[in-house]
Amino acid sequence: MPSLPKPFANRAVSDQPDTFDSGLSAESGSFGDSGDGAQPNTSAVPGPVSLNAMPGSYQSADAEAPGDLLEHHFESTFLRAGVGLAHVDLQGRFLRVNPQFTHILGYSADELLQMTCMQISDPDAVARDLRGLQELINGSRTCYSGEKRYLRKDGSRVWCNVSVSLLQAPDPAHNCFVAVLYDISIRKQAQEDLARANELLNISQAAGGTGSFEWNIPENKLTWSENHSSLFGLDLAGFDCTFASWRKQVEPSDAAKIDAELKTAFAEKREEWVSEHQIIRADSGEKRWLTSRARISYDAQGQPLRMVGVSIDTTDRKHAEQEMVRSREDLEHHVHQRTTELVQKTLEMSEQARQLDAANANLRQLSSRILHLQDEERRRIASHLHDTTGGWLTALAMNLSVVQSEGTKLSARTKTVLADSLEILRDMSNDLRTVSHLLHPPLLDEMGLQSALRWFVEEFSKRSNIPVELELAPHLGRLTRECETAIFRIVQEALTNVHRHSGSPRASICITRDHGELALEVRDWGKGLPPRQGGAPERSGVGLQGMRERVRQLGGHFEIVTNEDGGTSVIAKFDEASVCLPTTTD
Repeated sequence: MPSLPKPFANRAVSDQPDTFDSGLSAESGSFGDSGDGAQPNTSAVPGPVSLNAMPGSYQSADAEAPGDLLEHHFESTFLRAGVGLAHVDLQGRFLRVNPQFTHILGYSADELLQMTCMQISDPDAVARDLRGLQELINGSRTCYSGEKRYLRKDGSRVWCNVSVSLLQAPDPAHNCFVAVLYDISIRKQAQEDLARANELLNISQAAGGTGSFEWNIPENKLTWSENHSSLFGLDLAGFDCTFASWRKQVEPSDAAKIDAELKTAFAEKREEWVSEHQIIRADSGEKRWLTSRARISYDAQGQPLRMVGVSIDTTDRKHAEQEMVRSREDLEHHVHQRTTELVQKTLEMSEQARQLDAANANLRQLSSRILHLQDEERRRIASHLHDTTGGWLTALAMNLSVVQSEGTKLSARTKTVLADSLEILRDMSNDLRTVSHLLHPPLLDEMGLQSALRWFVEEFSKRSNIPVELELAPHLGRLTRECETAIFRIVQEALTNVHRHSGSPRASICITRDHGELALEVRDWGKGLPPRQGGAPERSGVGLQGMRERVRQLGGHFEIVTNEDGGTSVIAKFDEASVCLPTTTD
């Protein structure tokens, strides 16, 4: 593999590069920013680079070290770097490449040394690359960086973050570029997935006549979805994102009512806010009915922090309700003369009821789909955290361990900082593993519900200091994947409620399988459910609704009861034949 000329490696250069014709052309190759116009980074490198002017420990601690030792260290750095590194001459030909560079592009080092930058660059970025490299040469830029696609040997394209700097030699004819590549394909794919998810969300909101919003209360900053602004007939570009701007679009009589509702909700620290009001569209002046529902979060001092919710256009429903009221009044005054119309209205109401039943069925189907997507997303995120982020943390710990092994060359303070860093890495790794397993415990898929519950109960008790008794039927066996997931999530949510709300000193989980029925009971000995006010049932939270929906999807029965001796029991029952897998024998 060719190396840089000796004078270039052993002599400092001037502060500014010489200006001369590089000889670069569309046939010689390039590095550069992305095709989407990413701005170059001009602050990453302080100026043209000279090897013996580089900062670091070598200049001070090893100033008198033999030259071959310095060359060895620089060579090791080049070969073992976790990013792709390459030296390229002013005609775009590769002079040197490190193993990571070949790994990213799929070529061998020998193959790349016979190629130019043009042959691996996306054609769309060539013109910009050439301009950027010429600016490096004439000194108007010190670093050329951005995101772009490269052509791999197998024909695929890989997204990379690239940074190019000019390395100057005493003889300008020996100047060359150093290019640094970092594979960002995973991040790019995640951005594309997020964009597709946002597009689907906008489509679903537009189809349902809904819009979402978020209000940062201390900063008085509103964030609207595109569909929410459409409900108001507003252009997001002209919306100043303040509560006052939103309030101007509310019908004046309803604006005062909303002020009072919000004031009461904040004073009572309510977590849910629901309002039905009229707005005046900014584009047409038309009045429309909206129903807004939001969740409110508070800080430790009880001050409101954030409100996140949705608004639904209920104008058609309100008009229908008003029409029904007028019809009822007419029927009361003209019952004998309007018998035919009464029958017609009855038929219309029956049709509306049928449509409502159909809508409820669709809503249940959508709820089931959302729960399924939640579980799959948790499984995907857990796998990503474990396989990718966990791997990086392990690699970083290994690297720091290598540094620690060179303890005799480190100062006492450096050793202490290094030991602290390794301890922090171990804590991060443990926390990452816990989060990954809470999102989706691998034991649930690999060993089944029983092993997953034993692990979760043990971890829950460690974190909460609440002992939990786990009792499983000896002949429980394996259940369907949907049932095992549902039971695990119900136990997870129920124990979370025990820890957060019940004040119970202990809890128990019991799963039985008798008389054709599979039953789950999660019990605590806490303060129980709050009493009903005025005989009206308490509105259940999102967690309870999620548990109820999971049981309903499996055709089971769900209930929450207050025990006579104190505490609460969460009970779910399923038909054994529909959720239990047949026992296999060797």
